[in-house]
Amino acid sequence: FGLRGTARLLSNVGIAPPREAAFEGRARARIEAEEAARSEDWRKQRFFFKERVYCFAEFGLQHPSLAAAASGVCSGTRQQLKGSLLKENSFLGEGTRAGRTGLLRALSLPISELVDRTLCAEFQALSELCDLVDSAGVVGKTSRRFVTGHVALWTTGASCLSCVRCMRQFLLLFPGVEMEVLCAARRNS
Repeated sequence: FGLRGTARLLSNVGIAPPREAAFEGRARARIEAEEAARSEDWRKQRFFFKERVYCFAEFGLQHPSLAAAASGVCSGTRQQLKGSLLKENSFLGEGTRAGRTGLLRALSLPISELVDRTLCAEFQALSELCDLVDSAGVVGKTSRRFVTGHVALWTTGASCLSCVRCMRQFLLLFPGVEMEVLCAARRNS
């Protein structure tokens, strides 16, 4: 349904675009740095060419019992898990694409049943975020209800219906978390 349709669908499920104007600039800069760091050998080893879809995520999550994790910082009397991550569509050979906790479920779409939606960048980003929260000591449905904070996602294209569903699943798993999402067209360099 394209960028406008995705924005409308996200709005209908209570997900607004990011309020902070500088967020998009940080996302674009991170993607440019990632691509610039790739070697010519990496580019030559690609079996086919297709537009890469990236999902940049920034998060700041709080919970009374969050363990101090490598990417977390202590904030007052509450622990905070704060940081950013970047995921690219496709399986790049590192980690598990569906997340260690398996809290999110991809949806097989009828128009493209053979496409593994766990390879979508948005799905991978939110799955990794679930894993980070779990690794920091927030385990179980009851405990997840007390997670508060903010997650902002920026993608280089329209999110598929499976990814929109994944975003909604994340919010149902963590009802105290606010999510903002912007799907934008990539600028060609």
